[in-house]
This record gives sequence, C-alpha cells and structure tokens, in this order.
Amino acid sequence: FWTFITLVTFVSSTLAEPIEKGHNRDNGDYGNNPPTKLFNDWTNGTNVKESQIIEEELLKAKKLYNTEVIIEVFYSLEQAKKMMGKRQIKDGDDEVTSDFCNRVFNSWKLGGEENKAVVVFVFLKDKKARIETGYGLQDKLPDAIASQILHDLLFPYLDKNEGPTGYFEVASQLKEIARREQTKEAQTKEKIKEEKIATSRKLGTGERGLIGVIILGLIAFLSYEEIKKRVNLLRF
Repeated sequence: FWTFITLVTFVSSTLAEPIEKGHNRDNGDYGNNPPTKLFNDWTNGTNVKESQIIEEELLKAKKLYNTEVIIEVFYSLEQAKKMMGKRQIKDGDDEVTSDFCNRVFNSWKLGGEENKAVVVFVFLKDKKARIETGYGLQDKLPDAIASQILHDLLFPYLDKNEGPTGYFEVASQLKEIARREQTKEAQTKEKIKEEKIATSRKLGTGERGLIGVIILGLIAFLSYEEIKKRVNLLRF
C-alpha cells in the first residue's frame, strides 16, 4: 500500500528505470530554481498528451486563482536527490523524505508574497508521496487533508498503474481548493468594503445630527437675544 510519509518496502517490475531528463523540460539547475513546467514526470510514465492535459489543469490554478501547484514524479528519492543536488541526505527514513521535500519547496520560493503554492512529490519505487503547502494555503490544506487527497485520489490509480489519471485527479482537487480560497478572500474583501460603507454612513448620520443640534442651538440663542432686546425696549 501507499503511504503519505511512511516508508513502505516495495519493488515493481512495471516501473521505468531512472532517467537523466524528463520529456517536459531540461534538467538544468534543478535544485535551486523552480520548474519551468508545473507537471514533470521523470519516469517516462506519462506521455506528452497526458502531460499537456495535466499541465493545463495546473495552469488554471495559477492563472485563474493565483496559486502555483506543481507535481513532480520521480522514480525514487535517490533519483530526486541526485537531480536536486541534495546528496547529503541519507536514505531510508521518513523524516528524511519530509525534510528533503520541505527544503526543496522552500528553495523554490513559490507563490509570491502570499506564498500560495503547493508541490506534490511522488517517489514511485519507494511507494512514497508528500504534499508541501505554502503558508498562504495551510488553513485550507493541512496535513490531514493533504494525506486524504493522496490516499483517495492518487494511490489507488498508482496501484493500478494508472498514474496519469491519479495525477490529473490530484491536480483538479488542488485547483478546486485554490478556487475556494480565492472565493473566500473575495468574500472577505467584499464584507470589509460593506462594513466600511456602513460605518461611513453611520458617521455621516451622526455628523448631520450634530449639525442639526448646532443649528437648533443657534436658533434658540438668537431667539433668546431677540426676546431680551424686546424686554429692554419695554422697560425703556
């Protein structure tokens, strides 16, 4: 079975051998710079058409909902470490896998100032996967929900050797989370705007009331002065 973090010993004869370059982009300075593509399968398990479909789904999250979602598929953690220049990290430890994913995620500096970004790391031979989430989405995508997404939408397809379908399902779900987050932000901004307008109206009403009181006071004062003048005339 697949796990979110825990290592599971598993060897499958259906997995492709490690490759130097994926068909989506050049290897380049992989460990320091973020990917130029949002979907990268370094096992040759996803054809060009499937990759394009998944890429388009991820692009929707970025263009429509201002959230960077990246999916990286590796043959193994060892392959990923070699590509990313993280060879000093040891194998065979779940905390090591978490540390590796977290360090790579942070080095890419995704999601802009709000850090609205998600990276899905998949290690096929190791039967391991992890979702790293920027703080801009942590309230919508905590570890519990991230784990559920992998268990419900990815692992079942990987067990059936239908990885591309699983990657697309995960991409769609993360796009939906990004959409809900943007909708929430828009609603919050609208609520704040309405509250400001309401406060302004209240202040305006108070100011008009104060002006009315001042005017009435002036009228009363002038009336009093007029009465005093008339009384004085009568006395004279």
